[in-house]
Amino acid sequence: MVLKVIGFKLKTPLLVLILFILVCYNALHFKNINVETSSINNVKELNIVKILEKLDSSKPSKNNCNQFWKEIRNHYNITNDYNDTGFDPKKDTIWNQEPLFHKFQNHTALIRAYNHCYLDQNKCDIELERRIFPWYSFKSPIINHRVKGDRKIFKDDLCFNKIKSNLRKKGIALTAKEFHLRDLINLITLLRALGTSIPLQIIHRGDFSKFAQIKLHEIAKAELTQEIKDLIGFKVEVFPQMNIEFIDISRVINQSFNSKIQKFTNKLLAYLFNTFEEVILIDADTIPFVPLQDFFKLEEYKTKGAFFFKDRALNNAHDQIDTIDLFTKLTPSLPEINKLGIPKLTSYTWDNHFFKHGFKHLMESGLVIVNRKQHFVNPLMAIHLALYPNIIGDRVWGDKELYWLAMAISGDESYEFNSNFAASIGEISTGSQSHYPKLTNTKELCSNHPSHIYKNGKLLWMNTGFKYCKKLMHIDMTNPFFKGMTSQEMDKYNSSPLKIRQAIIPPVPLKANNWKMKNRDKPTFSWENKPYCEAYTLCAYDKLDDQIGEVIEFSEEDQKYFDYLGNIWFKGIDILKIVTTKAREKKH
Repeated sequence: MVLKVIGFKLKTPLLVLILFILVCYNALHFKNINVETSSINNVKELNIVKILEKLDSSKPSKNNCNQFWKEIRNHYNITNDYNDTGFDPKKDTIWNQEPLFHKFQNHTALIRAYNHCYLDQNKCDIELERRIFPWYSFKSPIINHRVKGDRKIFKDDLCFNKIKSNLRKKGIALTAKEFHLRDLINLITLLRALGTSIPLQIIHRGDFSKFAQIKLHEIAKAELTQEIKDLIGFKVEVFPQMNIEFIDISRVINQSFNSKIQKFTNKLLAYLFNTFEEVILIDADTIPFVPLQDFFKLEEYKTKGAFFFKDRALNNAHDQIDTIDLFTKLTPSLPEINKLGIPKLTSYTWDNHFFKHGFKHLMESGLVIVNRKQHFVNPLMAIHLALYPNIIGDRVWGDKELYWLAMAISGDESYEFNSNFAASIGEISTGSQSHYPKLTNTKELCSNHPSHIYKNGKLLWMNTGFKYCKKLMHIDMTNPFFKGMTSQEMDKYNSSPLKIRQAIIPPVPLKANNWKMKNRDKPTFSWENKPYCEAYTLCAYDKLDDQIGEVIEFSEEDQKYFDYLGNIWFKGIDILKIVTTKAREKKH
């Protein structure tokens, strides 16, 4: 009838042929979107267990990987908006929010399977990656280069395995805003004094101005003049210039995820989008005591390709009763192990401080050393976990546990922790300076700086800058350590470099315990929180009941060297002023 109206006079056989061609064309044209349609019409929810049930464990894992992803493409909708707002972290558990947790668990298994079947095998499927990692725009970060100008690190729309293949050399990476400029000036000055020879990449989200970048280039390239030598009391033979690059990652984040990726998650993006094959991740206020390139020489790192540091051995138990069950259920299941070949976790994971003994704190993330080609998928899993803030955020503190947990959840146990838990570093309280002056056989050291001592007794690094106390409070006047000092003397001490004379590694608690009857005459725990310095102060004790920790007395030579480094860290701004003045004089 339509053909008649528009004036066509076609015979019936020809009309049938045209209709047949149109039907075939439409079938071919819409073939590529049938996955979405079938997933909506036939399968409402991704269920990894059901997919794995169809696989034959007697077949090679490579074959099962192919069959697994064929099933995913043909029958399942795998989009994920990372919306866990329906989970109240204060009252909900994975037991009373099973549907939401089941969704989280399935997507975690999906990422693990993709990482194992594709990325670990250097295979690529960019359309799958777009659906599995919806937070990523697949646009390249931009390197801000002072001389060469801005450029992309890699082409847009690349698979992750292509990004992995472009990783090169060794270097340092950190994430920062312009707010951290003073800390970064001090840090770069310190790194040069230590003889650091590897480059630094500062990753930001478009919030680091050209002015701030120029200032850091100036401090990194400043010539060691006699004036600077006199200023810092120069004691070493080398003060190498540093190569610094700034990487803007603002365009790599899908706009709909901008509000979700905040604070510590930026550090995980720096982990993923720096360009180094072997990287040391640090914070702006991390204080190393050895050249950073020396960390790559540690035997544990060379063996495992990832070396982490333990946090203070605090007594804190997990805040939520379902924490261990939650993370256990996120690890590889038996069908994944038997059919996809994902490695099975061993007692190496299950017997650690976090799982077996129920302690909330295991890792300190102010310095992380990783071979990225060996552990490339780790930041992808860590970012995935961080994007569930209501489910995950109340169970771990920031990013600090996500580095090793992401490995464990991926079935990767090729990492090592420093054998010592973090120490308290500074000066031991003596006599009336102690909070327990009657305990003459117990040593106390109160500090705001967790520090890390290697198995040979060498101090490797500490956190929270070199200043004794970053922020002062009125309650600091009550600190017994300051007995006999005037308020001016106390303020000067708090604002000065930390004096490193001793360190205490307290005994490790036998079990996690969030509460215990306090005893006025002796410490209740081997670490005790104090209200000083915005409550960042923790006091460490070398003895607790029958348990004995370790006291380290640094040599006079070491003490002088630490004082020298502290002085240098504080002189960064003064060095920059000298450099700026010299540059201004040259122009005129």
